[in-house]
Amino acid sequence: MDESLLSMGVNKKSETESSDSLLSMGVNTKSSMMPEPQENFEAYSIMNELENIEQDSLTERAILENKNLVQGIRNIMKARYSPETRNKFSFDEKYDRTMSDADVIQEWQNWMRSLAGGQTVTTGNDVAWFAMANDDQRALMGASFEIMDKMPGIFNDNVTWKETLDGVRDYAWAGIWDPSTVLGLGVGRLFTRTVSKEIVGREIRDIARKAFKEALKRGMTRAEAKEVRSKVIKKGFRKAALKQNLPPVIAGMTTDAAIAVGTDQLYQGLRIGSGVQDHRSLPQSAGAALGVIVMPGLFAGTKMLAKGMSETLGFKTYTDIDGKFKDKAADKELITEQVVLKTDMKLVNQNLRKLFQNFEDNIDTYLPWSVARQQAKETVKVDNISGPKDLEDLFESVFLFGRPDDNLAQKGLVYSLAEAGFVYIPRGKDDNFSNYLGDAIKYLPEETVKEMVDSFRTQFGDNIFSASGISKIDSPEKLADWFKARSSEGGKILYNRKAAQDIINKDIDNITLDDMLNMHRVSDDVANKAANNFERVKYIQSLWKRALTSHPSTTGLNIKGWAYTTSMNNISDVVLSAVLLPKSIIKGDFQEAKGSLLGAARRGYNLLEMNATVESGLSFLRFRPEVGDELLSEISGGVESRDILKRLNLDPNAKINKASEATIGAIQTAMGVKLQDEVTKMISFMSALDQNIMKVYGVDYNAFMKRPDAFVEMHTKKFLEEVQGPAIDRAKKETYSFSWLSKEGSGLFLGIAKNIERFSNSAGGGFLIPFGRFFNTATAMLGDYSGFNALKHVTTSVGKMKNPFDDEGQYLLSKGIVGWGALLIPRQEFGLGKSEYELAKERVRSGQTWNYEELTDGSRRDYTYDAPQNYMRIIAQALAHRQIDGRVPTDLKEEMAEILVGQTFRQTGEVYDTFKDYFSFILDGDIEDNFMASVELLSGGFSRIVSGGTRFMDPLNTMAAFAVQDFTQPDRRQGNEVYNNSIRYIDKIPEMIGVSINNNPERNISTRQQSNFDFGRMSGARGDRGPSPAERLAGSVGKSAWKAIRFDGEPELKNRLDDFVQEVFNLEASILIEDGFLELPLHKREEKYAKLVRRVKDRAKSILSSSSKKSDKLMSLEMEVLKAPKRVLRDALDAAGYDGEVTDLKSMEDGEAKLQYLLYLIKYADDIMYAD
Repeated sequence: MDESLLSMGVNKKSETESSDSLLSMGVNTKSSMMPEPQENFEAYSIMNELENIEQDSLTERAILENKNLVQGIRNIMKARYSPETRNKFSFDEKYDRTMSDADVIQEWQNWMRSLAGGQTVTTGNDVAWFAMANDDQRALMGASFEIMDKMPGIFNDNVTWKETLDGVRDYAWAGIWDPSTVLGLGVGRLFTRTVSKEIVGREIRDIARKAFKEALKRGMTRAEAKEVRSKVIKKGFRKAALKQNLPPVIAGMTTDAAIAVGTDQLYQGLRIGSGVQDHRSLPQSAGAALGVIVMPGLFAGTKMLAKGMSETLGFKTYTDIDGKFKDKAADKELITEQVVLKTDMKLVNQNLRKLFQNFEDNIDTYLPWSVARQQAKETVKVDNISGPKDLEDLFESVFLFGRPDDNLAQKGLVYSLAEAGFVYIPRGKDDNFSNYLGDAIKYLPEETVKEMVDSFRTQFGDNIFSASGISKIDSPEKLADWFKARSSEGGKILYNRKAAQDIINKDIDNITLDDMLNMHRVSDDVANKAANNFERVKYIQSLWKRALTSHPSTTGLNIKGWAYTTSMNNISDVVLSAVLLPKSIIKGDFQEAKGSLLGAARRGYNLLEMNATVESGLSFLRFRPEVGDELLSEISGGVESRDILKRLNLDPNAKINKASEATIGAIQTAMGVKLQDEVTKMISFMSALDQNIMKVYGVDYNAFMKRPDAFVEMHTKKFLEEVQGPAIDRAKKETYSFSWLSKEGSGLFLGIAKNIERFSNSAGGGFLIPFGRFFNTATAMLGDYSGFNALKHVTTSVGKMKNPFDDEGQYLLSKGIVGWGALLIPRQEFGLGKSEYELAKERVRSGQTWNYEELTDGSRRDYTYDAPQNYMRIIAQALAHRQIDGRVPTDLKEEMAEILVGQTFRQTGEVYDTFKDYFSFILDGDIEDNFMASVELLSGGFSRIVSGGTRFMDPLNTMAAFAVQDFTQPDRRQGNEVYNNSIRYIDKIPEMIGVSINNNPERNISTRQQSNFDFGRMSGARGDRGPSPAERLAGSVGKSAWKAIRFDGEPELKNRLDDFVQEVFNLEASILIEDGFLELPLHKREEKYAKLVRRVKDRAKSILSSSSKKSDKLMSLEMEVLKAPKRVLRDALDAAGYDGEVTDLKSMEDGEAKLQYLLYLIKYADDIMYAD
């Protein structure tokens, strides 16, 4: 076997070896039910067909009429996308039987156009696949390019309009759905990104064609194959990068489209002149040109659609309120006048007159105001008021806060103003709350002011009273002047003013006696405490979380999660408007229903006018900085970011803290974390703000801002609680950064959510559950759209004799309708394809798992980590099993739990299994197992922390893999697993300088011959090749591919058995599928599948035990020894006098003899060890 191919991880068995190994296991490689696969159509046969075909004459119709080319393309697609194509027994149902010729040609063409158009994921995955491909596969790839180059360009006269439009769509689609476009958050930028990446794809084509031609001219020796791999591929990559003077990915993201087209033409000329390329490639030029032609056209199309919505619905760019209102605060008198006009001063006057009348009758109950806060509840006598200052302090306290009792029956000015709708509005830098409240005092009736003063004169007599400043107050103006003048005094006066300000800004229903007595009583120890160890741990934890999420994949997943959630919420708004209609008709008021509907439409407009919407949102934050503090305090997913040092009472100016913040901030910026967070939140917030204004005030955002009292109204409780507050909450929920600790209420589920978030925020807890807010919000969304929360609300309301269809009930009902509609309602009528439920039923019938979706280019999209869409897909799969099989497979139920629990970690499978195994060991009661399980749990947690802290280096690590052409996936289970998992995001980087830090063998996969290198995971667009027969069988019984067959034992043994098993596993799976396995009832499928797994496992172990390799013999002996009961094994080790573990023996020189002896002791334990 070619050494270069061995080093690249290509399957180590030749066709003959594959056949022999299968026959040696007694496997029947023929089946009367299974069609004989076509012999591999060699690349030279394709060349022979192409030689007689003129340039630009090979249309789709001509290909369909040429059976040899059709068969060639089928084999090309098998070579690229079928997991099992490296031996002659391989049969791929999709490409060998079920797909029509036309569909195969279309899929092949979609793939080639995606590559020609520079689609990031296609290009990256093809490079990795090509590096690991064998000679035949490389030659077929080159043949694929030759076919494509013989075809006419999409604007050629030989092409029909239908074919031209199809080509335009394919090239445009490659750009639109490129993850780098999604990460860029702007369709308008597509034309500056799409095409230059095509240069990288072109380099791969040249390499493939070179391999193709060389393979045709002569047989490739081992040295020559190695030369192609190590020199030609690397050279091609370097050329792609050097042409832009940047690394390939950066070049693809920054080069102007016009330059890319010009470079493309010049480069093709050089290739023609050098003899590498025979002719100019029109599809290649079209792919480059579309970056200038199609993408700006698409951008213009969005502008036209936005213009149409603007003209039809009256939508305009939002008013710049920062510019509109920035000078408004300077007009202090006008602001105060407008606030007072909105305040029920009659209520305030009544409360004050009642208060001071009560003061005269019950003076003793007011005297606690005259002493220090910590003594305020002690008994105080009138004699304690010993001078004018004490009297003035008491007067101010009573005047501001009323009587200090728990029920606040006698309300002072502050509580009365809060109750009457008074709000505090900052009026410029030179203003303060005392001046603001003083100006409001001027609006009190003169009679009320005189009654207040007279009540004090009556109670304390002229001696003290006449010496105080109160005696000079005879009008509201003088009361205001006296109040403002006292602001310069310190101590209790300043405390009163701060307490008053907070009470004014607080919900009046939540004000208590403690608010007035102790709201701002903070001890010096708390105010000035130094950073303790817990706070330092929390800060390190915050840095780790931010590093963990600083990755293009997280950014991409956050964008997709936001888009999906926003879309569902928007549809819910439309449904809610319909749900609200009956109530609207009865009341004759359609304002809320209209606002819900128009708000949904406006959200679509805001997406089309993304940049303008974001700028408007930032303008709002400049006007209301406190909104920015609340909205942007945590980045998407609920990771603390803004002002974290201040919140933890750590010194922001300390050198280590400044350096840490600067470093992590630069990483977040480079990975697009901050940009994505701001853009998504601004769109969600401004859309929700506009919608809430429509529902509450009956006008849109711009009309509201034209109101003469808009500035003041925006500070009212009505606006803050019904418009701004809900808009902030919705934006944070749609970006999964909402804090459930702030949500009022009680109940089991809310209590659990709060405890999860508390643990996630605690020192050390965040390392175990880093994304508590994300989990809570995603779970809440699942509850909303599954209808669970609506049902819970109805049952709770009925139990309490309340209306189940109140505002909250209608809101939850609309979400439940949308959720079940998305699952069950066919969408063909809307041009959106089948429902999730119908698609799920197709997956179940064909053995496809819930998380994969077949794409039009032959690849598959993986939705495992795409929350919350993954919830909907796995629920649909469970429902489909229920409908088809009568029940949900046990493994699928468990995976549903994995998906849910895994969202606390933003990963699934590994973490869930670790905790599940840990608790199963604990319940089992074995002390040794408990200890080892605890060690495994802690070590796994340690490696996750270390790897999480270096995850931001994964893009560089991936580029290093491309640079050194090493796409193998090491078996991280072997050796020091903690170390292996800790370096998972940096292990390729040292290879660039010839240093290897992970020499583990490649991870074998039991269901396919080679692990898949997935470039799409870098951007949150994970994918894979089609499922193998074994994976389809596993999927039909609810098992994921990685759970299809699992061996016990040491990692080295498991990896070896996985290598043995995959051929026979897939062959027998193919036979079962042909025999109608997928049409059987679930219990029969499970039964046959279990038998197959046992049979295949036995065969793999049989091969291992009969192997002539010493390492295989040792593993086989170890496997037999470890089957013994634990007590017997321990006794055998003691009897043999062996210290240490059984797994250590095979590394010893006499390990085989020692294992044989242990096996002998175990086999005859009753006669030797237990004879007495």
